[in-house]
Amino acid sequence: MHRLSLSPRQAQVAGLVIQSHKDKEIAALLDISHATVRTHICETKSRLVADDRVGLAYRVFWTFRHLVEPHRYPWIGRDPR
Repeated sequence: MHRLSLSPRQAQVAGLVIQSHKDKEIAALLDISHATVRTHICETKSRLVADDRVGLAYRVFWTFRHLVEPHRYPWIGRDPR
C-alpha cells in the first residue's frame, strides 16, 4: 500500500472493505471501535480521491492490477518515452 500512501492500518481497513466486510465486522476483526473504522475509511477515501467504498475499491484494484497480471496491462508503469 506504499504506492497509495496509506498507513498500515488504513491498508488493513481498505483490504477488508474490498472484501465486502461491513464496518462493524471490520471493527470486530481489528479490535477497534466502529468510529475508528469510519475514520480510517474516510481518511482513505480522501487520500485516494474516492467518493465512496466502491471508488476506494476501484482505486486500489487498478493501482495493483498490473502487478498481478502484467501481460494483460503492459502499458501500465511503462516509461512514456
